[in-house]
Amino acid sequence: MCEPIVLNILIYHIIAAHSLLKRTLVLLCFVFCFFNLSAQDRTIDSLKKILSHSNNKKTKGNTALHLGEVYFNQGNMAEALEYFNRALLISEQINDKKNAAESLNNMGIVFNRNGNLLKCIELMEQSLKLKIEIKDTLGIGKAYNNLGYFYALKGEQKKAYDYYTHALKLQKDNCDSTGQAYTLVNLGKIYRKDGNYKKAKEYFKESLLLRELIDDQQGVAESTLELGLVSFMIKDIKSATIFAQRSFKIAKELNRSILIRNASELLYKIYKFQNNHADALKMHELFTQTKDSISSEKNRKLSLQKELQITFEKKAAADSLKAFEVHKIEELKHEQAISKQRSYIYGGIIAFILMLGVTIISLNAYKQKQKDNKLITLQKHLVEAKQKEIIDSINYAKKIQSTLLANEELVNKHLPSHFVVFKPKDIVSGDFYWATIKNNRFYLGVCDSTGHGVPGAFMSLLNISFLNEAINERGIIHPHKILNYVRERLISNISKDGNQDGMDGVLVCFEIVKDEKTKITYSAANNAPLIVRNNSLQYLGYDKMPVGAGSKTDHFILRTIDYDKGDFLYLFTDGFADQFGGSKGKKFKSKALNQLLLANSGLNMEEQKQNLEAEFDNWKGNLEQVDDVCIIGIQL
Repeated sequence: MCEPIVLNILIYHIIAAHSLLKRTLVLLCFVFCFFNLSAQDRTIDSLKKILSHSNNKKTKGNTALHLGEVYFNQGNMAEALEYFNRALLISEQINDKKNAAESLNNMGIVFNRNGNLLKCIELMEQSLKLKIEIKDTLGIGKAYNNLGYFYALKGEQKKAYDYYTHALKLQKDNCDSTGQAYTLVNLGKIYRKDGNYKKAKEYFKESLLLRELIDDQQGVAESTLELGLVSFMIKDIKSATIFAQRSFKIAKELNRSILIRNASELLYKIYKFQNNHADALKMHELFTQTKDSISSEKNRKLSLQKELQITFEKKAAADSLKAFEVHKIEELKHEQAISKQRSYIYGGIIAFILMLGVTIISLNAYKQKQKDNKLITLQKHLVEAKQKEIIDSINYAKKIQSTLLANEELVNKHLPSHFVVFKPKDIVSGDFYWATIKNNRFYLGVCDSTGHGVPGAFMSLLNISFLNEAINERGIIHPHKILNYVRERLISNISKDGNQDGMDGVLVCFEIVKDEKTKITYSAANNAPLIVRNNSLQYLGYDKMPVGAGSKTDHFILRTIDYDKGDFLYLFTDGFADQFGGSKGKKFKSKALNQLLLANSGLNMEEQKQNLEAEFDNWKGNLEQVDDVCIIGIQL
C-alpha cells in the first residue's frame, strides 16, 4: 500500500503536468514502480521519481524533505542528511522558511544521533530563528523543547530550564498535549537532578495524566518509570515497585529496548533493596543483556560519525556548486520563457481554475470549522453547567450531613469542656461524630465510614441512621450491643454481594447518675480511645474488627472507663495519623499523634484544637489531604 505522503505528492505532480501525455507517462511510471518493488523501496523510488521529474521547486523541496525522513527512519543517516541538506538548499532558493526550518531541525537531530552535539545545537537555533520569523507557534514550542533537551545533555541546566518553560507556555496555549507531556518530563528530570523530588514528582504525575488521556503508551512507560525512580529515591518502595512494574510491562508490550533496559535496571535495584534475590537476578540479567545490545548499536553509530561528517561536508560543497549552476540555467530558461509566453496562457487558465476550486474547498472547510467551533463551545457550556449542578448538589448534601452530626448545644450541655477537630477531605465526609440522649444516657460516637467524599457520606448517613434506630427505636442501651445491631443491619442490607462496607469507630455511653460519679462505658471497633492522666498516656482496649462484614464476627465487648476528675479522653479516626507530609513526604503515624495529644493536654480545650489544626496544616504543606480527619477531646 502506498504511503500517504507519497500519494499526496503524486497527485500534486500529476496535476502540475502540462499535457495529458506527460500525466499518463508519469502515472504509468508510478504504477510500474508500485507493482515491482517492496513497500519501502516503492516509497523511496516514487519519491525519487517525483524529485527528478517535477519542475515545481516547492514540490521538489517537500519531496527531498520526505526522502530524508524515510532514510532517517531506516537508520541510514548519511542518505538522510543528504536529502535534508538538499531540501534546505531548495527552500532557501524559494524563500520557503517553514521547510527550511524543518530541514535544519532534522539535520540537527541527525548530528545529535551521531554524537555531534555542538553542531546539533547550532542547527536547532537556526531552525528556531526561522520559526519565530514566520510565527509558527507550534513549531516554536517544539524547537524550545528540543533545545532544552540538548542543552541539558550538554550540562547547561539553567539554559535547558529556560527553554523548557518557554516551550510549556506555548504548548499550553496551543493545546499541544503531546508536547506538554514531553516538556513536563524534561522539567521533572531537572528538578530530580537538583534533589527537589517533590517538585519532580508533580511534573511527572502531570505528564502521566496527559499521556494517559491521549493514550500515548510509550509516553506512559516513560512517565511511570520516572515516578518509580523518584519514589525509590525517597524510599517509597511500594509506589516505586508499582510504577516500575507498570513501565516494564508496557515496555515489553511495545518492545522498546531502551525502556526495557531502564525499567529492568530500576526493578533490579528495588528487588535488591527488598532482598528479593531471585527477581533481582532476573532483572539484572535482562538489564545487562539489553544494555549490551544497545551499546553495540551505539558503537556502530559512533564509528560512522567521522565518515558521516566528511560525507556531509563533501555533499554540502557539491550542492553549493550545483545550486550555482542551477541558478544560471534558471536565468537562461527565464529568457527563453519570455519568447514562449503565449504557449503558457492555457496553462495559466487551468491553474486559475484549479486555484478557484481549491478556494471553494477551503471556504467550505472554513465554514465547517466555524460550525465545529460553535458546537465545541456549546458542549463546553453544557459541561460547565453540569459540573456546577453536581457541585451545588454536593454542597447541599453537606448541609444535610451537617444537620445529622452531633448537635452542638446537646454536646455542650453534657460535655462542657471539649473540642472538635473536623476536616473532611472533600466537601462531604465519610468520618462523622454523632450524639444522642436516651433515658439519662448520653451517647457519643466518633466513626470512620468506608470511603470518603460522596460514597463515604452515603455510608455515614446509613451508619447514623442505624445508630439512631438501635437506640431510639429498638431501645438498646449498651454500646457493644448497639454496635452488634448496626453490624447486623449493614450485613443484611449492603453485604449480600460480598461487599465489606461499614465503619470503624468508638461509641461511648455517659450514664448520668444523680449525686454520683458518671459511669462511662464504651465499645470500640478497630479504633482505640486514649486517656491522658497526670501527664502520661493510657491506651484503652478495642476489638480488632469492623462494624460490618469482615473476617471476624465475634460479639463486641463492653468496656468501662475508670477515670479521675481532670483526665482527658480523646476519640479520633485514622485520618490525621495517615496524612502524608513533612520534609520527606511520609505519614504522620499514630505514635506521633499520641505524643502530640499528650504534649497539648496541659492547654485549655480551644488551644488544643488550634494546635492540632495548625500541626496538621503544617505537616500536610502543599500535599493533598488523603482522608477525612475527626478528633474529639473531652476533659472528664
